[in-house]
Amino acid sequence: VTQFLSDVVDGIIEEAKTTFNSDALPLIRIRVDVTGGVRVHPARFGQLFVGKVANPKEILLFQKKRPTGSRRTAADDEEEEQIHDTLRDLDETTVGEIIRSLLVKKDKALEFFPESEIGEALSE
Repeated sequence: VTQFLSDVVDGIIEEAKTTFNSDALPLIRIRVDVTGGVRVHPARFGQLFVGKVANPKEILLFQKKRPTGSRRTAADDEEEEQIHDTLRDLDETTVGEIIRSLLVKKDKALEFFPESEIGEALSE
């Protein structure tokens, strides 16, 4: 992989020299697809071209292709609609209704504690 990329950069350098007829070093950036997992260290690769290009540390630009199998299904749409319905119901519920529903439940009795007992519980 490194040899192939080196050959590509060398070709671009030669093309830049003949096209622009200038003593200035060319700026080169190559986009490399690393979806398969092959990687080259960009700084080490750039060391091969010090004095030949203006940006030896920034020659390679790595990118990955996005996965293409992420299509939405009807089940996804239905689940999302259920979530939106639940959130709409919560928006319409007031704090008073929530407290009332908690007070009505028999197993959830409302208890009051003196301030001193709460202070002791918190300090322990």
